[in-house]
Amino acid sequence: MQADKCTFVGPGNVHARRAVLRATIDDAAGVTVDPQAILRLKRALETLRGGLLDLPAWRRLSRSKEPWPAAAVVEVLAVIAQRYTWWPVMFCDYRPPATDAAVQRPQREGVAIFETVDERIGQAAADFGVTMVASMLNGAGRSRMGRDLLAALKKFLDATLPWTPSADVLHVARLARDRDIPWHVFGQSPYARIGLGRHAEILKGAESTRTSSIGRAMSRDKSVTNMLLSEASLPVATQRTARTERRALAVAKDLGYPLVVKPIDGNMGRDVTIGVETDGQMRRAFARAVRHSERVVIEQLIPGDETRLLVVNGKLQSAVRRVPAQVVGDGKHSVAELVDIENGRPEREAFLEGKMAVLGTIRLDDDAVALLTQQGLTPKAVPAEGHTVLLRRESNISRGGGALDMTDQVHPSVRRVAEQAARALRLDVCGVDFITPDISRHWQETGGAICEVNSRPGINSQLHFMSETRRRKIMSEIFTALVGADHKGRMPVVALIGTPAVTTALCSALEAQAQREGRVLGIVGGTARPGRSSIPMSRTDELFGASEIDAAVVISEPGALLERGLGLSRIDAAVFHADDDAQTAPLSRLLEQVAPGTVLPATDPEALRHALAGLGLSSEGTERIWAVVPQPGETVIPMQRAKGTSYTALFLGDMGFGESYLHHPRMTELQQILSVHGHEYSLRALRPLLGSADHVIGNLEVPLAARPSQSLQGQKKYLGWCDPARTVQALQAVGINAVSLANNHAMDCGAQGLEETFRHLDAAGIKHFGAGATDRDALMPHIHSFTVGRTRRTLVVFGGFEYRRRYATRYRWYAGASTGGVGMLSPDKIAEWIQTHGQKLRNPTFVAYPHWGKDYEEVTADQRRNAQQLVDAGIDMVIGHGAHVSQAVEVLGGKTVVYNIGNFVWNTPGRFNRIKVPPVGTAAALRFSRTLKTPMTLDLYPLMIDNDVTRFQNRLVTETEAAPAREVLGQRLPSCPEMSCDNIGYYMRLAV
Repeated sequence: MQADKCTFVGPGNVHARRAVLRATIDDAAGVTVDPQAILRLKRALETLRGGLLDLPAWRRLSRSKEPWPAAAVVEVLAVIAQRYTWWPVMFCDYRPPATDAAVQRPQREGVAIFETVDERIGQAAADFGVTMVASMLNGAGRSRMGRDLLAALKKFLDATLPWTPSADVLHVARLARDRDIPWHVFGQSPYARIGLGRHAEILKGAESTRTSSIGRAMSRDKSVTNMLLSEASLPVATQRTARTERRALAVAKDLGYPLVVKPIDGNMGRDVTIGVETDGQMRRAFARAVRHSERVVIEQLIPGDETRLLVVNGKLQSAVRRVPAQVVGDGKHSVAELVDIENGRPEREAFLEGKMAVLGTIRLDDDAVALLTQQGLTPKAVPAEGHTVLLRRESNISRGGGALDMTDQVHPSVRRVAEQAARALRLDVCGVDFITPDISRHWQETGGAICEVNSRPGINSQLHFMSETRRRKIMSEIFTALVGADHKGRMPVVALIGTPAVTTALCSALEAQAQREGRVLGIVGGTARPGRSSIPMSRTDELFGASEIDAAVVISEPGALLERGLGLSRIDAAVFHADDDAQTAPLSRLLEQVAPGTVLPATDPEALRHALAGLGLSSEGTERIWAVVPQPGETVIPMQRAKGTSYTALFLGDMGFGESYLHHPRMTELQQILSVHGHEYSLRALRPLLGSADHVIGNLEVPLAARPSQSLQGQKKYLGWCDPARTVQALQAVGINAVSLANNHAMDCGAQGLEETFRHLDAAGIKHFGAGATDRDALMPHIHSFTVGRTRRTLVVFGGFEYRRRYATRYRWYAGASTGGVGMLSPDKIAEWIQTHGQKLRNPTFVAYPHWGKDYEEVTADQRRNAQQLVDAGIDMVIGHGAHVSQAVEVLGGKTVVYNIGNFVWNTPGRFNRIKVPPVGTAAALRFSRTLKTPMTLDLYPLMIDNDVTRFQNRLVTETEAAPAREVLGQRLPSCPEMSCDNIGYYMRLAV
């Protein structure tokens, strides 16, 4: 078994937004790996560092009770291998089928598809995965598999480390990836570029093109650093330099022992000797240090522990006390055996060295043996239980040292000293090494002082000892320092996809407008010769270094795009046309991934204006309806004008067909309805309402999975599940276009149930939002673009489930940085999204669609507070759900807030027979007119939702029922509109 044919597919492809490797594996077609082998693999991988396996694909594999295709296992292992060397990758293509039915997936045919950033890295990762799968298939036990793992990992590192930048760089790259900022590595080098063109910054370690070169040079010269800090009245060790042994002995006599001897420009503790106390030791220490540099630093020994103070943008971010390499006796094992045990910790990487490692391995070399001798020990000695044995005097992580988080213990005086030192050296990111017996006391009381300042402070090992919250904050500050506070890292990019007949004339129009505005375009691909003011390019990766252009147009034919990918994971707009109908659907899905809400067909009358807006160019003076000029032998694509005088987006409340309640004594009737008439029966009376809308959005408050989570049973009430196929069929039948999953039932079937929900909705073509594989995905809004009259509009709908303590702490409901779940309602995140993306959208309307409130009760104080925050965030309208009944409408800050629209179809036993709440739900029809001058309206259609009354077929209210519904909705309005009636039913109209 081997990875025979490997194809690198660039970002923005049919599989994912990120670049992938598609590897065909010989003899893997039809081969599966059984759960027992997966369990043995799980135990073998436990020897690797924590956090490495924190990705959805591994969770799916490790929890599987069913065999997996061998190629699918290769995918997961290939991603794990890359993450071992800190590459920020996560995507694996394989998803286990939601049912037992056979599903055609490439993995069953021996094809692995996984995320990578470089073809060479991906190829080596695939080889690693194949090697480990072969070991699993050969029945290797735990110990044999462990040996195979280390051998395969070493082979992977030998093949990839020359092409891999430092862990510090890749931590920053991970943040760029999360923020949709393009990045890449310069071939076989330690450098990475974050951003495109003139917006890019180049990184090496914790330094970038923004880092002060003078500050960096001064920090590397220890004597200059010492002098500069001393002149700034900061505490430093008394220090001298020496070029000869004779001078070193004279300095020692002048300063007095004990002393520290080190190279003037060394790092990572190399050739440093601490605690020199005699002339003989001085001679040896000098000879050791002078091997590294011509001059040697000799300084007084500062008593105490060394703490690395990480300063970013002039502020202390973290403090880690560094502990010299040591072991603690247990009265049973020798020093050498204790070292082997300590080196077996996952954090002490077996193969990674330097700043790639979290903790370096402890080595019993000559220095360690000499120190053992001073303690009256040998490597074979068995130290008493609890006795600490030092193996190094220097505390560098790379030399086997350990560390403890001391951030919260740092005394304000020490904090000020560290921040002043960073400012004195003009360093945005640095590590100030401070020695003191007690970091929590004033440095003047303890005699503490600075021993070094490092412009490359080893962020990787520093982060390891922090909490997740602190890690995120530190990396955000580091990103700001190295790349920029408001760094978008992207130039405007528009994709034109189609034959030359489609793209040539449109591209020419874009170039002409750019020339009129004095802007320079980069034209990637295409067959036509670019205009005089444009720069031709053959590949999208040329955009990284294209500092001379203002924006870019990427041109591709549909087949080439589907085969090779776009080359970018995010762009600003796309215009496309596919002559082959079979290409239209995959092309549309691909482009929607990279340009959500900003994709138009070439036949749209607004195509030119749309592309101009994406490039940041004016559309004034251009024709509203543009015609494609055909090339010889080609035909014109007929134009299609938008139809209709208005456009309606219909918002529905909670939806669930009641399968999880069928055991209830009062649900016998529902059992018969579902079995005889099907799920669509419950929606039949609402078909006229649904059919009147152009775009329908609902809250799907049940996972599309058939088994509740075992871990939640007995912990959480009213666990939901359903018949996924019939539920989806009913939603499709009535034209539901999109559903929110941000609610308190989406995770009732666990993480796997949520993934099954995604798969069913994707297969049905129903958009979903409010939940995802990460918190970033879960907070992404639903974006829908449409044309009414001749006006292009964009509807942006933000889902979100309000914070509830037990859902966060007990149920682990909300999505995290690398864990799937439901999106938590966050006005701050919504405000950030609107500020970042809002101006790029055509005539946007921002709607918050939160799941909140208490069941069957009035509006809560939390709802009102959150609503005000949403309005302040830039939301145009709030339409809430989650209380299972309608709540009042209110105007806050000039914006309409419909606190709750209640149930739409919710087949449960209900509580209306026991509580004094009107059984009213609401469907909210947001109507857009032909012109922007005419305001939108919001028509609220009250629904009768008492299942005892409707017999599980909810309907619009009657004339008699309309008055109580008006009271519910209008109780917070200063002037409540009267009810009107149209051919659909009774409604209350609000001007928006």
